[in-house]
Amino acid sequence: MAGRKKREREKLERKQHRQRILVSLMPAVLLFYEEMALKWTTVGGPWNITILFTALFSIAYGLLLFVLTSLSKHPRVNLFFRRLALLVIGVIYTAYYFEYRIFKMFYDLRTVFSGGTDALTGFTTDTVNLVFSIPGLLHILLFLGPIVLYLILSRKADRGERLHDLEPFLLITCFILFYVGGVLAISFSRVMYGVYTSEYSFQTAVTDFGLATGIRLDGEHLLNRKDPVSYTHLRAHE
Repeated sequence: MAGRKKREREKLERKQHRQRILVSLMPAVLLFYEEMALKWTTVGGPWNITILFTALFSIAYGLLLFVLTSLSKHPRVNLFFRRLALLVIGVIYTAYYFEYRIFKMFYDLRTVFSGGTDALTGFTTDTVNLVFSIPGLLHILLFLGPIVLYLILSRKADRGERLHDLEPFLLITCFILFYVGGVLAISFSRVMYGVYTSEYSFQTAVTDFGLATGIRLDGEHLLNRKDPVSYTHLRAHE
């Protein structure tokens, strides 16, 4: 009898362990999905090595997000911030899709904070018509639907438990490996590495590395007070 209970407990523990691994990977999966959905619905191709860059960075950011939302000893706190973060991510990608549809480009942070919103308000009627059109609503569903569906279906699997034992070390190690892997992969291309460093352009960074990396690089340039290279100037040298 004791042996049977032990086997059942071990079986339950293995099941919970598999669920925990899956839950820890879902932010990365959802982030990569958002990146691909944005690329597909805006700039389109080319579907080349840039997919690898986006995938590596998406996995890194997703793992980091899971770690940051697993630090509290209160499961409800972890769940609240994790779900909020995923919803915010979905809203951001949805907003950038509509921005691209209206202006045919991605606004960097500098433009958004220094007058991009004023330009957007000038298109209020067109924006509202676009958002509430059939294609607009379908694209909202495209970006937000999978996230909302995951949040509903993961209510039992994701219990918001705090990381314990070696889990923080392993997840941070994986984050570093995927992040460094993304940078190393970019470094093999002189043009790509130029976009990532000295010849940074927000439009090109979003196209080649994904929106999340583009926003990160843009934030770094704002903090360092560096002016980005224009999109047309950079593409002219490819």
